[in-house]
Amino acid sequence: MLNKKIIALLGAALLAQNILQAVPSLVCTVQADESASSTIFRILTDEGGLNSAAACGILGNIQQECEFDPTAYTGRFYGLAQWSGGRIDELRSFCSENGYDSESVEGQAHFIVHELQNSFSYVYDALASVPDTAEGAYTASCTFCHDYEQCGNYDWEYSTRGGYTETFWDSYGGSTADETGEDTSDEYVSDDEDEETVEDKNVDDENVDDENVDDESVEDENVDDESVDDENVDDESAEDDGEDESSDEEDEESGSRQFDDSAYSDDVYQELLSGNYDTDLIFDYDYYVDRYPEVTEEAGSDYSDVLHYFLTRGVTNGQRGSQNFSVLNYQQNYSDLYDQYADEYPYYYLHYLKHGYDMGFTGAVSDEQQAREESEEKAEQEWQEYLDSQNGSSDAEQSEEEAESADGSDEQEESEDYSGSEDYESSEDYNSSEDQDESEDYDSYEEY
Repeated sequence: MLNKKIIALLGAALLAQNILQAVPSLVCTVQADESASSTIFRILTDEGGLNSAAACGILGNIQQECEFDPTAYTGRFYGLAQWSGGRIDELRSFCSENGYDSESVEGQAHFIVHELQNSFSYVYDALASVPDTAEGAYTASCTFCHDYEQCGNYDWEYSTRGGYTETFWDSYGGSTADETGEDTSDEYVSDDEDEETVEDKNVDDENVDDENVDDESVEDENVDDESVDDENVDDESAEDDGEDESSDEEDEESGSRQFDDSAYSDDVYQELLSGNYDTDLIFDYDYYVDRYPEVTEEAGSDYSDVLHYFLTRGVTNGQRGSQNFSVLNYQQNYSDLYDQYADEYPYYYLHYLKHGYDMGFTGAVSDEQQAREESEEKAEQEWQEYLDSQNGSSDAEQSEEEAESADGSDEQEESEDYSGSEDYESSEDYNSSEDQDESEDYDSYEEY
């Protein structure tokens, strides 16, 4: 019996040992995941200078991108932020120069801060301005998704990444902010402070009373003004009519046309037309109207109207608004953009204005390309002129044939008229001879 108890105790000890050996590995796995997010959070807030809301918004995006695996490689995309193309090389160069492992969470988190403070500084400015609240965290998540990750399918992505962000906000959010985002750390106020507040309120009430006295005197003064105002009603209406006429004339002079933009209501067009970007990077008025002279027939010659036309109809058709930017060149130079935008040209223009120019991307037209295209256009124009001339000569020949045919028909009609007159004269001669014969017969009859 004693041996059975000893065996049972030994078995229980061995089982407990196995459990203790298994638990640390489980704990280490959880701690590894938590360590990745906390490391990134610390770097973003301490070294990046962002508040908790902005950092949580970025964490929500990283969760969606790679689940905090810095070695995640999906096709052409790599790392925490799923970088692609030249940005992967920039990541490795940055880590090498600053003593970080490019495959580590720490190294890649530092690179995110580096990009935000340099080539994506406009994204950093937006993130730095969000309030340190749950709502601010969601805004930061959407901003990072749209402007840094540029993931596309935004409605779904906003919802998914926003959900992850909410989870991180529950873990890392500010301790002095309640669910509504209002700071509740100073809710307690001493009795002395309450009394001071009441006294301040009474002083304000006295000031209001004094102001009311002044208002009464002002009201008395306004009584006489009312009659004057009544007299001026007709004058104001006349002035309004004059202003309407002058405003119509100003609209005609400024050339501001009312375009039907119902087909251009997507967000990409609204951003292009927002005035928030330097459109001189993609638009040169003289170049555009010289290259597409037919535009002035639809938009007129006013600069703002032609620019409006280009930022809606022109970009949709991939027109070139400047020698400094060709959307086809931009599309060919950066194949990773094609994976996102395909042949949706307006998005390439917007990407260049928002990101590409600051990142050193180019869609410029070289002098050689410009000369080649001008030569091709000239050859095409000459060929079209040749075709037009051939069509013109054919039309002339056809006109001559029609004229000759018309002359022939006129001669035929004259011949027919002449023949008809001869027939008529012959008929008259015949009738006259018959009358003469009858007359002679009648005379003969009388003599008989």
